[in-house]
Amino acid sequence: MWHESGAKKAQGRYKNDKRSGIWVKWYPSGRKWRQVHYKKGKMDGSVTCWHDNGQKWIEGQYKEGKMWGPWRTCHPNGYKSTEGAWREDERDEPWVFYDKYGEVKRRKIYNYATASAFLSRRRI
Repeated sequence: MWHESGAKKAQGRYKNDKRSGIWVKWYPSGRKWRQVHYKKGKMDGSVTCWHDNGQKWIEGQYKEGKMWGPWRTCHPNGYKSTEGAWREDERDEPWVFYDKYGEVKRRKIYNYATASAFLSRRRI
C-alpha cells in the first residue's frame, strides 16, 4: 500500500486472509506512524505509534483486539501525556494525566468492574 506521493503507506502479511504478525503504517512524509502486532486478524500484542515529528506518541498492548494492560501516551514534544491501564477496552486502575511539560494535571481512578471513576485535581 502506497501514499499518492509514492511513499510507503502500510506493510504487513496475511495468514488465511487475516492480518498476521507485525503491521507497520507510515505518514505520507515517510516517517513511521504505527507498528502493531496482529494475530488471527485482530490486534494482539504490542502497539507503538509516533507523532509526525518522530516523537513517540503511544505505547500499549492489545489482547484479542481489545486494549489491555498498561498504556502510555506522550505529547509531540516527548513529555508524557497519560499513563494508565486498560482492560477489555475499558480504563482500569489509576490514570495520570500530564500537561505539555510533563507535570501532573490530574489523577483519576477507574474501576473496570463497576465502570466508576474518582477524580483528583490535587497536584502531588
